[in-house]
Amino acid sequence: MDERDLNAGLAKARTVVSRLDEIIVGESVAKRILVTGLLTGGHVLVEALPGTGKTLLCRALAGALGGSFGRVQCTPDLLPTDVTGGDVLTHEGQVKFREGPVFSNILLVDEINRTGPKTQSALLEAMQEHKVTYGGKTYPLPDPFLVVATQNPVEMEGTYPLPEAQLDRFAYRVSMGGLDLDAYKSILKMTAGVTQDVEVSPVVSVADALSLVKIAEAISVPEEVAAYSARLVMACDPARSSVKEVRENVRFAVSIRAAQSMIRGARVAAFLDGRPAAGFEDIRDMAVFAVPHRIALSFSALAAGKTQAGVVEAVLKSVAPAEDV
Repeated sequence: MDERDLNAGLAKARTVVSRLDEIIVGESVAKRILVTGLLTGGHVLVEALPGTGKTLLCRALAGALGGSFGRVQCTPDLLPTDVTGGDVLTHEGQVKFREGPVFSNILLVDEINRTGPKTQSALLEAMQEHKVTYGGKTYPLPDPFLVVATQNPVEMEGTYPLPEAQLDRFAYRVSMGGLDLDAYKSILKMTAGVTQDVEVSPVVSVADALSLVKIAEAISVPEEVAAYSARLVMACDPARSSVKEVRENVRFAVSIRAAQSMIRGARVAAFLDGRPAAGFEDIRDMAVFAVPHRIALSFSALAAGKTQAGVVEAVLKSVAPAEDV
């Protein structure tokens, strides 16, 4: 890759991150993962309590790109067409397709586990195919297209948890919350007056964002680094893993999408750090966001209080970056 292209792209990417820092106090990890999702085409699942700034973060990202923002508040009676859109009768008596909120560059799906499986499936199909098919016609979604879906990790009564196959459609999972005292002080200082809508002026364009995607894709991933991601995924398979925590607590293997998400995320990590190639540490750093939500724990493991993150930590400790180590 040309060093000038890398440096120019890096300057634009850091400008986006800086704009997010101006709007959102703290949450540096969540910001980086959302930018990673945007630059890899991978959607993000956010676990957070209400009032942690999820909506504001997504709006700020869309505003910084000069892109469109959509929001869906999931409820049990939400219909697939409420998300994707559908045919409406115009005043002229014609039937016309009206686009739903999914036709946005950044779409926030708040509390996705509050809506039924049919609506979840319609949304996840759009995420996978980047298009909506209705009435025999296909309508492409905008590019870039990032879905940020949230789940409340505490209040689970009356919800429709995403099954493993649908969780696998999300490239990364990240948590928000847990700010320190200084962060709370800063937030209160910024919001002590009359609440007003935050207008985020763009610092790059949608076309710039697409060029950043191309730059991130051009970051080199050495063969041994890619192999490391594959060995991490294989170590999560209870049928052939040498890791005790996996054999005893995991029900079945994770998909190859986990390794793909690690590699793509490692490219973005190297890009944001100004490096032309990804390394083993980039894979390790991304594993904690790309793998845990794909791990299905056994009922006995859940009863014993085991966690998906704990299993991934054990795998990272057991699998060395280089095979001859």
